[in-house]
Amino acid sequence: MRTAKPTTFCLTIIPALVLVYALEAQVDQHAQAQVETSETEATPNPDVVDLSLREAVDLAIENNLGVEVARHAPLIASEDVSVAWGAYDPVLSGGMSYSNTRSPNTSPLNDNDASRNKNRNGNAKITGLVPLLGATVSMDYVGARAETNQGFSSLSPQWSSGLAFKASVPLLRELVWNNPWTQVKVSNVLHESSLESFRANLMDTVLGTVQGYWRLVAQQEQLRVAKKSHQTSLALLDQTKIQYEVGVKSKVEVIQAEA
Repeated sequence: MRTAKPTTFCLTIIPALVLVYALEAQVDQHAQAQVETSETEATPNPDVVDLSLREAVDLAIENNLGVEVARHAPLIASEDVSVAWGAYDPVLSGGMSYSNTRSPNTSPLNDNDASRNKNRNGNAKITGLVPLLGATVSMDYVGARAETNQGFSSLSPQWSSGLAFKASVPLLRELVWNNPWTQVKVSNVLHESSLESFRANLMDTVLGTVQGYWRLVAQQEQLRVAKKSHQTSLALLDQTKIQYEVGVKSKVEVIQAEA
């Protein structure tokens, strides 16, 4: 019995040592595979561009034609508002006339053979609409110059001028909601609507980009976890095969690891 104990101990320790050595070798191979995988993943790919979330959002906004088109809509609506307010711009108008008449002298008080009269007339007018009220205001200036050679006229040339202010306010029809004021209000509403549409389009683009970005990050993490799980499964399969070879595991366990 004493001579059998060393033999039994050797038969017991040798498979254990073989298993330890095999597991150490398997761990070294797995670590080397992880290093090679890390080096492979670290190799830059010219077709892949690493972007931060902010960079991805900026590129999505810059290259989105829908956002580019919607961006011009508020600018166009703003010009429409300016056009609507143009109905209240003052209008300047004016005119000038000149007359020169000659007639035979019929007055004994005039020593000239013929009487001559020269008249120059000019006028300027500014007209404008008052916002909201629908009132029309105007300012008229009239100037005239008369020249004659008649002897009984003590003053020649003669100057005359006049300035008049006028206002017209409707009592019922077009008192407040007249056509120009309605166009101003409608254009303002359309401008606000275009701004909201642009904001909605922009936020939809940003939201879609953010969701797609984090979806891609999640898929990459799932792929990384799947690769690690696959490597772990291969390492477990190799360990199970080694344990089967040294008699620790059964064939059924090897088939389960392969599955």
